[in-house]
Formats: sequence, structure tokens, C-alpha cells
Amino acid sequence: MMGIHVGGMFHCTRAVLPGMMERRVGAIVSISSIHALRGQAFAANYAAAKGAIMGFTRSIAHEKASYGIRANAVAPGSIGSQL
Repeated sequence: MMGIHVGGMFHCTRAVLPGMMERRVGAIVSISSIHALRGQAFAANYAAAKGAIMGFTRSIAHEKASYGIRANAVAPGSIGSQL
């Protein structure tokens, strides 16, 4: 769970940051979840991964603001699906 959710977001961010910093502009949008904020029974690993994304995104927002780079995380709630 951590490798897919956090690792994927981390590697993508690491790949695009140098160009954004050079151009002094950019926007990073990460996908988190409402469960990062309030937890989820029987899905602690999912909630932890999405919480890590929120923390990472906040840190990048603070660190890279002086380069004109914005970072935000979208945290949708539960989404019903029909199969």
C-alpha cells in the first residue's frame, strides 16, 4: 500500500520538481482520501498511506513556494461504484 500510493506520488514529484524549479512555476496535485483525516476501520494501511501523501504534499508546498510551485492534495470521500 505504501509503495504504490506513496512511492508512486513521491517518484512522480521527484521527476517533475527540477524542471518546475528551473522555470520557477508549477503545480502538483496529489490524490489523498478523506480516510487520511478520519481513519477507516479495517483499512489502517490505506489511511496511513493517504495520510503520508497529505503530509508530503504540505511539506512540498512549504519548501517550494519560493520557486512559485504550488502543491495541493485532493481528498475525496467514499465513492460508490456499481459492477
